[in-house]
Amino acid sequence: MPEIQNQIYQWINAIDAVVIEKIVATLLLVLGSWFLLIVTQKLVDRSKLEYAHQFRIKKTAGRIHKVLLVIVLLQIWFVAIESYLTYLGLLSAGIAVALKDPIANFFAWIIILWRRPFEIGDRIEVSGVIGDVVDLRLFSFALMEVGNWVHADQSTGRVVHLPNSRVFTESIANYAKGIGCIWNEIPVTITFGSNWKKAKGILGEIVNQYAKENPCKPVEEKDRKHLVFTPTTTPIVYTSAREYGILLTMRYMCVPQERRGSNQVIWEAVLTQFAEHADIQLAYPTQSILVSHD
Repeated sequence: MPEIQNQIYQWINAIDAVVIEKIVATLLLVLGSWFLLIVTQKLVDRSKLEYAHQFRIKKTAGRIHKVLLVIVLLQIWFVAIESYLTYLGLLSAGIAVALKDPIANFFAWIIILWRRPFEIGDRIEVSGVIGDVVDLRLFSFALMEVGNWVHADQSTGRVVHLPNSRVFTESIANYAKGIGCIWNEIPVTITFGSNWKKAKGILGEIVNQYAKENPCKPVEEKDRKHLVFTPTTTPIVYTSAREYGILLTMRYMCVPQERRGSNQVIWEAVLTQFAEHADIQLAYPTQSILVSHD
């Protein structure tokens, strides 16, 4: 026992007074910062903010706590920081690391306002979400979702919030920024025995009539922000063959938000017109089963 005590005394005597001060300072720092973090979280819990906001604030406070704790511990044990400006620089770096997402969202907001990859009212697709931009804020933007379980381009009724930083990390497809209109195609398949030339002529009349009654005028080339050429904007009907019939594809321009409505108007006209011609029949995939009586 006396030998152990002597050994302990030797270790204590060997410890430099500066080291003891650092140990005490470290313990006080850890306990004090932990206490402040707990108090902060309790105050947030007692606030009347929504749970999601409380969660984000507590997460951010935890990150700031960890970063500042590491910086100060490094100062105590490894770095002799005598310059106040140097300390502020490290502090700022720590805050930047802890708040990297909000900072990225803020600068992305500036890019959105400056470069205007999209504006309120535009229909865009980002991160697999399609929708109309209904709000643009400092850290996020909101989309009125289109599609998903709803067929064609119609709203689901959900509002999707996305961080502004997606403009740095994701591809953004804007339905309105190219030429102001989009090309839409409606495929119609008729049987091989149908009079395909007559059918093509009927479809051409229908799609041209729709374009005349519902014009979508592209932005003039001189006013476009991108080098986009449109050799023609006239509706056209393309012809091709499939395994079960002749495919006639109507291609025309429309406003992005009117895509489904245009499909309905044109299809109703097609069904009405084809019903008046016995030599035109719609085709669909079929299967033939041969039964042998051997």
